[in-house]
Amino acid sequence: MVTSWLQGKADNTKRAYFRIVRDFFVYYSNKSIKDITAEDISFYIFKFCEALKDSTKKQIKDCLSSLFSYALKTAYIPFNSVAIISRIKVPNKLFLKVPSHSQILKIVNSCESLRNKLIIKMLYFELLFYT
Repeated sequence: MVTSWLQGKADNTKRAYFRIVRDFFVYYSNKSIKDITAEDISFYIFKFCEALKDSTKKQIKDCLSSLFSYALKTAYIPFNSVAIISRIKVPNKLFLKVPSHSQILKIVNSCESLRNKLIIKMLYFELLFYT
């Protein structure tokens, strides 16, 4: 079933999802997907994976949610146990990725044409405006 679920997904997604599902079912080696409860999933994400970042926990939950949704759609399981687990909030860290003024100056000074310098400056000021 996992093979058909992964079909059509991007290669990087396949690798990441396969690893997550493998690790999950190694942890619950005595259970099949039909026997997994919401408590099992919640324990795995919030206790066993406690040391992981929230973004990684969210990726694990999203992966398992996708798998269980697929299993439900294909009538392999009667309900999606992941659906009742609360959402994992991940803070938006885009503003931390804005280059500093000195970094932008280095980029602008490395441009050979006036056109490219103006494009970089324009993009930087737009980025500052929206953050």
